[in-house]
Amino acid sequence: MKEDFKALKIIHMAICAGMVLIYTVLIGLSVVEYKMLAFDQGNLLFLMLPIGAIFLSYFVFKYQLKQVNPNAPVEQKFTKYRKASISRWAILEAAVILIIFLKPNLMAFGMILILNLAFLAPSEEGMKNDFRSINT
Repeated sequence: MKEDFKALKIIHMAICAGMVLIYTVLIGLSVVEYKMLAFDQGNLLFLMLPIGAIFLSYFVFKYQLKQVNPNAPVEQKFTKYRKASISRWAILEAAVILIIFLKPNLMAFGMILILNLAFLAPSEEGMKNDFRSINT
């Protein structure tokens, strides 16, 4: 089981590192021009994107965990947990990519999503807590 979590942690770190690398390269190349945020109709959608991505990733994650039989063996639970975690991270990563390439002046919201993604690191204790919260 420890080897399985090690692989999942590597996937998580790679996703986080990739997002940080994209932001670092774009800032280093001065592709992004920093301006004051103007709250107009065009920005409103992109301001709601991070919030929507966080909620959507949470609900997709919980929905996928609810599909697991509570009496299933740990290996089967881990397989579903891995799938749910990767789905959750993919939703957040997609939102980050959309923000950076479609509305780069709202980069701060992408950074918030990357920070959120970093805090979603997998652990054995976290998996137990997630399944416990689903079954209560």
